[in-house]
Amino acid sequence: MDSPVTVTRLFTEALNARDHEAARALVSDDAEFYGVRGSEIRGRDAADALLDAAAGLDLIVTRTGQEELQQNHGVTRVTVPVRERIHRRDSLDGTTVFDVQDGLITTYETLPND
Repeated sequence: MDSPVTVTRLFTEALNARDHEAARALVSDDAEFYGVRGSEIRGRDAADALLDAAAGLDLIVTRTGQEELQQNHGVTRVTVPVRERIHRRDSLDGTTVFDVQDGLITTYETLPND
């Protein structure tokens, strides 16, 4: 089983590559994805929706620092600083938060830095 950090890095690579199959393989059946405006989508189909939205924005996500890990009742929270580049010109700095359990992502959210 891959480490939680490896799982999150592979998911980010799949997101950037628009690799739906790889992204779906890394998330749980009931994964929760949270949007910046409070929206929420669930399940493996949500990974497809996220990749489709990323494609529409020409979004590329890069890590800008080391991951931090917290353990809580079998769930590892992986928090990583990121830069989101949109349409190859605009960029936003933020923090992506993943929850990983049993080698699969159960939640995903990127919070903008204020």
